[in-house]
Amino acid sequence: MEEIKELIKNYGLEEDLEHVIIPFTDRNGRKQRSYLLKRRFIRIVYPGGQFIDYPLEDAVRATIKYPELLLSEALYLMNNEANSMNIEAGNKTLVNRFYAEVLNLKNLEVMDSLFAQDAIDHDGEQIIKGIQAVKDNIKDFLDAFPDIKVSIEHLIAEGEFIVSQSSWAATHTGSFSGMPASGRHISNTGLDLFRVSNGKIVELWSYRDVFGLLQQIGARIGMPEE
Repeated sequence: MEEIKELIKNYGLEEDLEHVIIPFTDRNGRKQRSYLLKRRFIRIVYPGGQFIDYPLEDAVRATIKYPELLLSEALYLMNNEANSMNIEAGNKTLVNRFYAEVLNLKNLEVMDSLFAQDAIDHDGEQIIKGIQAVKDNIKDFLDAFPDIKVSIEHLIAEGEFIVSQSSWAATHTGSFSGMPASGRHISNTGLDLFRVSNGKIVELWSYRDVFGLLQQIGARIGMPEE
């Protein structure tokens, strides 16, 4: 029972001979207590006779977090939150790999493991459909700025969406947006929104400071003459 004693000590809980006791204050301000049997595992039986044995520590954490719910509901919510966090962490890894391996290392082949076959890229006013077309569009960009280095400033995940704010620097050594290579060193910022489903990027929206980029490579941008 040493593990249970350590659990009680770590969480500042109470106990009697048979129970771990979790004091809490309910939404009406009343002092309450939840009692969990001192067992290594707590069995939750679901309709139909199915059951799951949860470690006592998980049951304690769930009860501390959701003291007014049934233990089965509290455990369900806590596990769903953990799964959601794991999925969002995996989604962030996909996006990090896109910047590190595709853009910085120029490895377009890795896109097959990052993007769905029917992926869609919303690049400004263009809507590019299918992974091969998305690859071609990125290749054109890398051909114009082959030494590009991208740094992620912020990366935020919420469900199936990931937003990244990035900055990048490169030398303009290939044609871009009708402008021939200028040899100029440029810097720019970007905001990208990714949607991930089943472990693959299925949609991408890219926003860049195109006006600032064109100015840096020498494009003449002015108001049309009347």
